[in-house]
Amino acid sequence: MTERLKIFLCHSKEDKVEIRKLHNKLTTSGFNVWFDEVRLLPGQEWQLEIPKAVRDSHVVIICLSQNSVNKEGYIQKEIRVALDVADEKPEGTIYLIPARLQECSVPSRLSKWQWVDLFEDNGYKMLVDSLKLRMESLQINELPTDSEMKRFRQIDNNEITTDSLTIEQVLSLARTSISIYNNPRFVSDNREGKRECINRSMSHTLTGACRTA
Repeated sequence: MTERLKIFLCHSKEDKVEIRKLHNKLTTSGFNVWFDEVRLLPGQEWQLEIPKAVRDSHVVIICLSQNSVNKEGYIQKEIRVALDVADEKPEGTIYLIPARLQECSVPSRLSKWQWVDLFEDNGYKMLVDSLKLRMESLQINELPTDSEMKRFRQIDNNEITTDSLTIEQVLSLARTSISIYNNPRFVSDNREGKRECINRSMSHTLTGACRTA
């Protein structure tokens, strides 16, 4: 199973609307995102689960706004836990990323890290570029490209066949089939659905490899 980059979203509850949008974009891009609204289950102790999720994550994105910067409460504890974990990382590790949702000041304890302005046109792209650098350092496989994702979707929906693909494209499809296993853009949370999707895509891939060899 291909590992995906694990990301924790640290945020103020007043910013839930923007955080939902960010969560959806990151998930659609193929990342494994921990967002309390989605991951916390009834009966779990959130004061135990949240610090654990912070420590288990490859990257913590601290979402800053006028709400969170001046807010007291649990978000400050989340930031403190993230700072403690960051201190344990080798120098130069991309682990903690301050992300401004709007124009606001960056707390001094976070100012040593370059922040990203998600409200700017290129903000999300810059964030993904940083996340890909973190993936490289962890030797996590590159995410499938948009064209690879589109081709997979077309083949899975029988819109095109592997007869029309070159050997390079077939090999690319094989890589996409493996990387896609945990990608919610194509695969349901149901385990049987995942297995069926992968079996179908790999069948297409093997058929195409035989025809193009």
